Amino acid sequence: DEAPVDADSKDKKKSREIKISQIRAVADFMTLSTHRDGYRVLLIHPAESMNAAAANALLKTLEEPPPRSVIVLVTDQLGRLLATIRSRCQKVLLPAPDEATAVAWLTERGVKNPAAALAAAGGGPLSALTYADPEYQTARANFISALADPNLDFSLAAQNFEKHDLSDVLGWLHAWTFDLISSRMLGRVNFYREHANALERMVRHASLPNLFRYETELRQTRRLINHPLNARLLIEQLLIGYKQAIKPTQ
Repeated sequence: DEAPVDADSKDKKKSREIKISQIRAVADFMTLSTHRDGYRVLLIHPAESMNAAAANALLKTLEEPPPRSVIVLVTDQLGRLLATIRSRCQKVLLPAPDEATAVAWLTERGVKNPAAALAAAGGGPLSALTYADPEYQTARANFISALADPNLDFSLAAQNFEKHDLSDVLGWLHAWTFDLISSRMLGRVNFYREHANALERMVRHASLPNLFRYETELRQTRRLINHPLNARLLIEQLLIGYKQAIKPTQ
């Protein structure tokens, strides 16, 4: 028997978080007898999307799991899980495959320019499948073009992208900022290799402390992504901060 808890399960309205009602429902599932004395599997993905009440409700099940039960929490943001949750689990790390293996796998699935898609996804082949989607690529390319424009109109950009998935927009901006810092410090670009020259020009005279402060702001903002936010105002605010972060030092 298997019970997945997925924050992206289609409901009346798509939710970005796993709620206490869902955890209570699977707690009831865990008390049922298994089919032919087999194993019961509870999969929670992405585990960091549990809100505080849901995470606390899971603790009792983690402390005293029924016999023949396997509870799997999947996350790529371990730090966002409660310490009480982490302490009750065995950590199993799944490293990303090497680039050649990932590119070959993406090629088999018909991804065009798999190396670029893999770089944009930070080396994650499953994420690269999404990055290779034509509509997604168009939206991402348009947003990056706005960031690379020295005459960026942040109000217009916020208006143009407010309807896009906010987590995607923040992810694009965060990766771009990371590449600005990497280009400035190491002369290397990780996510936007096709824009390496533009990144180098933009950041040549920028202040590293300003860039690091802005990157910290982005990380803090991404932790709030599950809260109700005004997308246009948030994007506009972040783009204003971006303009300040890349402003040449005097």
